[in-house]
Amino acid sequence: PYPENWTTWVLDEATNTMVPPVPYPDPVEGVIMTWCGADNNWKETPSKPVDGNQYKFDFLAWQWVQVVN
Repeated sequence: PYPENWTTWVLDEATNTMVPPVPYPDPVEGVIMTWCGADNNWKETPSKPVDGNQYKFDFLAWQWVQVVN
């Protein structure tokens, strides 16, 4: 839903995968990193609420937003 978040990634035709301009950081247990197109870097993703509601991640606000039907 946010194609502008991925505009700096390029297609590696040899592997047919999209490659970020900054490599994914070394993993840290319990930390989820997500690409932030506004900063052109990886950022720690806030924890998704676990209250039984449905959420989607808003890349512009950098937070989880409840899906309202």
